[in-house]
Amino acid sequence: MDGQFATWFAAQGSSRDAVVVPVTQAQRPRSQKEQTMYHHKGAIIAIAGSALASTLAVGATFAPSTLAAFTDTTTSTGNTATAGTMQIDVVDNSGTVTSAATVSVTNASPMMAARTQTLNLRNSGTLDASMRVHSLIVSASNPSLNDVLKVDVTDSLGQSLYSGKVADLDFLVSNIPAATTYNYTVKVTWPDDLAVDDNPYQGATMSFDLTADASVIAGQ
Repeated sequence: MDGQFATWFAAQGSSRDAVVVPVTQAQRPRSQKEQTMYHHKGAIIAIAGSALASTLAVGATFAPSTLAAFTDTTTSTGNTATAGTMQIDVVDNSGTVTSAATVSVTNASPMMAARTQTLNLRNSGTLDASMRVHSLIVSASNPSLNDVLKVDVTDSLGQSLYSGKVADLDFLVSNIPAATTYNYTVKVTWPDDLAVDDNPYQGATMSFDLTADASVIAGQ
């Protein structure tokens, strides 16, 4: 044969049954020279493809953005923060701040008429406040008038806030708005108690303080 055909013999046939099949260019074995040229061509294509991919990647990295749109900026200046204030004052009936005694009982005696005085507390701060008012015995004779005197405290609506001995005076006010004055009536009596001998209390004395502790209401 002249090399243009290859012979394929059937598995069950004899040489007389041989079939001649044309061999295409793709099926024909390559010569040594052709194989060398083929590999060189594949390498060139691979290198070219890699170089193109690298070029595209570099271009994507360093290419300037072309998606810019209209933009704008504004600034708020002069912003401030200031803390509120908390201040509770005792004031007299004219609204003047004072530290003078609120409760003054003289010449006390059993079953005396009630001695009534007013305790004015003003929230002079800028924040609403809750407040606790309590007493502290500073000095007392023995026996002490704390044993026989009774104190009642009511608010401006006549609601009772406290009733009991001077030494135990303690009540809460849940909300005093800023720049508001609250008025409390303090009534002192000497009740008749048949179980108590009042004679030893003649000339007895007692001094006490009233303190108002204010705190800020949470959530303002």
